Amino acid sequence: MIGVTILAGNNNLHTMKKLLLTLLFTITLLPSAFCYYDQYGIRHYRIALDLTSPLGALSKGGAALETRRGSWSTLISYTQYWGVYAGKQAGLEYQHFLWTRTTREFFIYVKGFAGASSYDSKKLQPIGDNSNIFIDEEPYWGVGAGFGKRYNYKWFFFSWKTGIKYTVLPSDMPTEDKNMYRLFYYTGPGSYIDFNLHFGIQL
Repeated sequence: MIGVTILAGNNNLHTMKKLLLTLLFTITLLPSAFCYYDQYGIRHYRIALDLTSPLGALSKGGAALETRRGSWSTLISYTQYWGVYAGKQAGLEYQHFLWTRTTREFFIYVKGFAGASSYDSKKLQPIGDNSNIFIDEEPYWGVGAGFGKRYNYKWFFFSWKTGIKYTVLPSDMPTEDKNMYRLFYYTGPGSYIDFNLHFGIQL
């Protein structure tokens, strides 16, 4: 399964909207032959467009285009963050579904990701931080693993997943900058806890 997450950032809002609309339009025109029914009469999708839950829209947004063969799926994703640690992240994820004869499927996953993240203390002013510090985007990469559950409703689906991540920032960052990125591992794109909600359409 191949997935591409698409988020509208502040500077690329118009471009991202056009790209997302193009993907949605293309997928809705694909024939239903892309799905298949197994020997038990259960419908299985082969292509899906995942969208990040709007519950997290205050800090991030994104989408993933995925493909599936049997009990395995592959997602290529892109996520845009606009919180204190604004930036972007691209990822590759593999999911293995342990039960596939039901509309509620349990899965385990592994993933790798890479991105770049800045730091802007102005976004912490509501909690009393007036330091006015800005650090330009720093690159990072990481890996993660966990489990989740998918709920299939014909053309539509909803899923959640949770797990752990390990993220690596540049080792040559100045100590002052590293101090500013402490929360990056708890509330930012590099948080140790990996929890995501998705919904979308599937063929």
